[in-house]
Formats: sequence, C-alpha cells, structure tokens
Amino acid sequence: MKQADLSKKYADKNGRVEGWFRIKLKFDSSLLHKELWIDFVPWAATKFYIDGKLMATRANTGDNGKPFEEYNGDHEPLAITFNSDTVHSFAIHFVGYLSPFPPHHLKYQLNSKDLLTIVGPNPFINTIKFLSVAQSFINTWMVVCATLSLLFWLLAFQNPREKNLVWIALCTTLYTVFTFAVNKSSDSIGLHYTSAYVYNEISYVSMSLLFIFIPFLLTRVFKRKTGSKLGILLVALFLLNFFRTFFVLSL
Repeated sequence: MKQADLSKKYADKNGRVEGWFRIKLKFDSSLLHKELWIDFVPWAATKFYIDGKLMATRANTGDNGKPFEEYNGDHEPLAITFNSDTVHSFAIHFVGYLSPFPPHHLKYQLNSKDLLTIVGPNPFINTIKFLSVAQSFINTWMVVCATLSLLFWLLAFQNPREKNLVWIALCTTLYTVFTFAVNKSSDSIGLHYTSAYVYNEISYVSMSLLFIFIPFLLTRVFKRKTGSKLGILLVALFLLNFFRTFFVLSL
C-alpha cells in the first residue's frame, strides 16, 4: 500500500491507524554534500528510519509502553546530508487517529496528504522571506478590514435608515473573520487539531456567507431587483458549502 492510499478504512474500532511505509531513493549529484531538511506531518506520531537506522521520532507511537502522543509540529525539521549517490531506504512507522469530526478522515490529512516532506538545501532563507511578506500583507489586510468594519457599524447605528451600511458592515466583518481564521489555520505549529479544525470551518462558513452577501449588497447599491432564482441559487450554494463536510467522500 502506498501512503497516498492511507485512509479511514484501515482504522480499528478505536479509530487508530498504524502502518509501515518504505521507499528507496537515490539523490541526484546536485544534492550531495548539501544539507537537506526532512519534516513530518502534525497530529500523528512517526518514527523515521534511513537504511534501518532510527533518525527521528515525532511524539510517541505508543509501542514503548508509554501512552500515544501526537506531534504538533513544534520540532525543527531533521537536517541530514548525503555524501554518496547510493540508493537509500527510507521507512516510516506511522500511528494516527481519525478525526472526531465528519467525515472522520485521518487528522493529519486536514492540511496535508504527505507523511513527510524533503526540502533544501537552504530552504529557510526563501521560506522566511515569503512568510514575512505574506504575514505582513495578511496582518495589514486584517487590520484594514477590522477598522472598516468598526467604522461601518458605527455609521449603521448612527444612520438606522441606511440599510446598505449594515450590509457593508457585515461584509467587512466577514472579511475580517475569514482572514483571521485562515491565518490561524494555516499555521499548525503547536496548534491542537481541534483548534485547527474550528479555524478551518470558520473560514469556510465566513467565505460562504460572503458569496451570498456581496451579490445582495451590489443589487441594493445599484438599486437592482434580486430575482428569486438568484436568491435560491445563492442559498443553495451556501448550504452545499456549509454542509460539505458531511458529504465529502472519504474512503
């Protein structure tokens, strides 16, 4: 079985999924004598071996008499250097549990389908640059949305007859909530699975509501009539997206 085929159908009655995965790799000469980095998925426990030698352990698989403990991404990636072009055998002992929330897939599959990632050399320079720029943009966007939201709510309270202000305030509030939730769910380092799941759901719900509110807002601003068919379509799309979790096909 390939790790891509790992799914809830292999879980026992307690929702536990355990397995070994092996792959043989031969690194290109351009990657030799350079430091590579190997990272592992959160919300599971793994043991990583190269050529039969234990190289890294993330959390506790429970096979040593101690209770199972899941990894929360709070460790540095494994740094390793290969000096020859020989074939190496990679092996992973994986232990994970199903999500308590529908559709009850494996927890680690919330943000990723891969049990490990190999990056390098020197991946952190570009990553840090990207994250710093992205984080600055997200924080700026969130502050702008929050400020506009407060201003429009104040205007709405001061001008109760202007219903359009309420719609604008709702949209800017949803943009603020959506940005905050996406920002929190995308950073899984040290984040508990339940928290990540909740942030993920909040982002989907807020975006679904935006898809409904924005067309209604535009029709009100430009004084256009909203047809019943459009309203039904928007509500149907919202419900489909909102309840998508319960209808996702997961083997």
